[in-house]
Amino acid sequence: MRILDRPEPGRQFLEDRMRAGAHIEQNIKKFYGLAENENSDFRWIKTDLSYPSFDDFTFGYKSSIYSVLVQRVALNGHSYKIQDTGGRIDRLIHECRNNNLVPCIFPVLNENGRPIMPQSWNLINALTWKPADPMKQSSSELAEVSEWEFMNWAVQIVSDYLRNEGLKRLSYCDVLGITPQIWFEDEDGRECWIEVICAKYPNTGSEKHSDYSKWPSEVMSHKGFRAEVSFANAETLSGKIYRTQGADVNFKGIKQIHTP
Repeated sequence: MRILDRPEPGRQFLEDRMRAGAHIEQNIKKFYGLAENENSDFRWIKTDLSYPSFDDFTFGYKSSIYSVLVQRVALNGHSYKIQDTGGRIDRLIHECRNNNLVPCIFPVLNENGRPIMPQSWNLINALTWKPADPMKQSSSELAEVSEWEFMNWAVQIVSDYLRNEGLKRLSYCDVLGITPQIWFEDEDGRECWIEVICAKYPNTGSEKHSDYSKWPSEVMSHKGFRAEVSFANAETLSGKIYRTQGADVNFKGIKQIHTP
């Protein structure tokens, strides 16, 4: 299946996801303006739907990043059971462990999609199965940007470029190891793909080469492009890149690499 052919999400899921995002933002707003909880400490990292994906949305607070799945559950008295439908929770935990993210479940009622614990963050840590509270559990210690964050960042940079060029992005994916990451329509309305390569200084991404001979013929029947995005520590250009501190970005647009 091409990334372009992603399945359309159901209305129920979209409503649950929108309600969950609004609930998280309402909780954050309670702390706006407090001395130790300025707006800049909270940030949405991923709000668009992508396919395939290991979570439904992602947000950060201080140096911690929360990767969230919205899951409907049946309430039995005062208890409920979260089932790992289709292995979603296993995939969430796997990717979060690899990228220093906090894996969370946002449980909602089967009957109406409302949060199970409306007076709280309604987040359950998928590793401990205990409530997650970003205000109490987020770290202020320096944390390096993970490989997934770099890829997500690079994909968003390329997506912004397409938008500024008046080109329509059809779909995208930021899961590591899945290429191409972006499908879009060119000026003639033809479906094209982009392989997004991200690297850290002093590398530029040019040294990374894919073996296109192994790519599916269905993908190679479309015009292909390459986007190289490199990141550097904003202060020293070399060394580690940390969350919340920003980085210098080098991106010079997309380059056609394949003609069917």
